[in-house]
Amino acid sequence: MDLVFIPSLEYMAMVKLTSRICEHPDMHPFTDTTSARTEYDLKQVFKNSNEMNRLPNSLQTIGFIMLKALCFEIFFWRNRHRKALCLTTVENFMKFSWRTDGTIHSSKTAEALVTDENVPFCCRFYFACCHFLENDILYLWNRINDGTNLFHSLSSIFIIFPLFQPWIGSGASAEFLAHEFKPTFLSDETFLEYLYRAGVSLRCFIERLPTDKCIHWLKKITKLNYLNQDLAHFVVCGSLRNQEIAVFRENAFIALHNFLCWPLQCMFVDVANYLWNYLSEEKFLELLNNICDEINLGYDFDYPQLLQEFWRNSPLSYREYVEDRLESTDDEILNLRSIFRRYL
Repeated sequence: MDLVFIPSLEYMAMVKLTSRICEHPDMHPFTDTTSARTEYDLKQVFKNSNEMNRLPNSLQTIGFIMLKALCFEIFFWRNRHRKALCLTTVENFMKFSWRTDGTIHSSKTAEALVTDENVPFCCRFYFACCHFLENDILYLWNRINDGTNLFHSLSSIFIIFPLFQPWIGSGASAEFLAHEFKPTFLSDETFLEYLYRAGVSLRCFIERLPTDKCIHWLKKITKLNYLNQDLAHFVVCGSLRNQEIAVFRENAFIALHNFLCWPLQCMFVDVANYLWNYLSEEKFLELLNNICDEINLGYDFDYPQLLQEFWRNSPLSYREYVEDRLESTDDEILNLRSIFRRYL
């Protein structure tokens, strides 16, 4: 079985065009976590851009939808790295590296930040560690030791730093990162919690492992609820040798929850069809509520159709369970009942 997300050529071309618009200084307010700018304001920036004027009228609506999606990507990236960004002057940073599917390439974006001398030193070291940029970590480490030895003060701010001390002591070998990066005194569960709290890119950690270890850790990450959109995207990028469902069935709910996020919604129903045996009736109901939330938010995706297909493909016992629950007066059930009446 092979589940691979492959965007169309038109989709990739639209990503390239709208990502250029995102670099414009006028775009920053639409990606700031504190901005109150409206969709109407964003549309005006889009209409005034040179890139939009190159599009035929038939594609301008699609282009605007893509631009909004990229703005959300930047917003979530800033939110993930808010601890480092609050210490630096790069909160207006807009030079992101984009994958062809419209998601931010975190490690390449981090490389640009780490080599920028205008970015504060501690921020550069943080991004290098969190994205496993080995050469940059060594270079910045040597600068720390050549100067006033900031290591202990930095460690109190960013708890990821102590993990790299043994690696540097090993001669910074690739073997160490692949086989010995996890301290022996930490359980797998504690180690993953540590990485999560430290703000480490779990995808960057996974990508540096051999395939067998990669799959081992992906299963652990999924089982322990640490699977995120970036990791779900990695699982379906075509590098796991048909092990995608083996990973997702460790926690079918958290896997499917990530497939409600852009740009993977188009795969949600296909993935769900492989996971019915691993999804409880209670979690099925919870996913239905998640889909209803997306419908209420009004995002630019046909979530009503997704709901209809998901419901139609579900086992009879699951539908009967939900129909019994629809008699409840709980707030979440009232919302579900309202959506069901409208679309099912």
